[in-house]
Amino acid sequence: MSKEKFRYSMIYDDIKEGIQSGAYPVGSLLPTEQTLASQYDVNRSTLRKAMQMLADEGLIEKCAGKGTVVLSSSATAPESAQVTTNKNIGFFLPKGNIITEPFYASLFNLLERDLFTSTAGILWLTAYSICFCATLLTKTMPEMPSATILSAMLSLSSSLIEQGHTDVALLAGIRSYVSNQARMAGVLQAFREEGIEIPANRILESDSWLYGAAESICYDYFSTHRDDHPTALFAFNDRLATGAINAIKKVGLSVPEEVSVIGYDNLGYYNLVSPRITSIETHIEAIAESTVMHMLWQLSSGNCLPVKVLTPVEVAHGDTVRDLRS
Repeated sequence: MSKEKFRYSMIYDDIKEGIQSGAYPVGSLLPTEQTLASQYDVNRSTLRKAMQMLADEGLIEKCAGKGTVVLSSSATAPESAQVTTNKNIGFFLPKGNIITEPFYASLFNLLERDLFTSTAGILWLTAYSICFCATLLTKTMPEMPSATILSAMLSLSSSLIEQGHTDVALLAGIRSYVSNQARMAGVLQAFREEGIEIPANRILESDSWLYGAAESICYDYFSTHRDDHPTALFAFNDRLATGAINAIKKVGLSVPEEVSVIGYDNLGYYNLVSPRITSIETHIEAIAESTVMHMLWQLSSGNCLPVKVLTPVEVAHGDTVRDLRS
């Protein structure tokens, strides 16, 4: 038995004993989740496993806006618990569309981790019709939490302009991706609001999220524009930014002395490269945690939460942007 399993089993036994002994009378409210987590010195995921076991036995029920109510001092038959704990969440992936964008790969990894921690199963399904998936998800799922892209672009443009960068190039990924379209629209609007139009010849489209594609297109571009290159390049994710940095160096230009480079997502493993990439922090952990919370709520209550969750964003400063004022 693992340490975590032992801990939530002990919490389950302790609270169950309190219910059966009358310390938590039927009809009363249990202490809040925060109070219990502090009392037992565990994280909320561990506590929720214990609470789910109690709920599966019909001892407690979580009521929205009220708290956790003690329903009974006698547990129901184990068969009932086996039914209510069978919670599986499926993710539809378009047939033939391999997710190569590091943000989504990291997000699905975090979703899988958090769902397993919450005792829910996860299924990866291939969908033959993306239209069918879109219709299904629109009808049954709340809008997925996301970062505020326009806010991120406004932060980025303000930061670059304040440091003297007005000649900026863009390096986009796969055109059909919604995230790519949103980042393109956001950055163009953000710079436009600062009175700067990014010309078409400064927009590079690799139609890929791969390092090699970014390196190839940037090598060709900066070889051609070695004498009239932009002072900064904004790549639509950190992998593209890494490929761009390598290409710029191969051409004989330096980062950030001659060309500043900015990424997007601030995924941890890209902080290991040198120089450390300046990027947009999207708080992917918060997006995953909030998504899991929404899905588990729907499984428990049968209803979607009527809210839209936006995580904060900011520029994560690294070593790839030069302040031209100095």
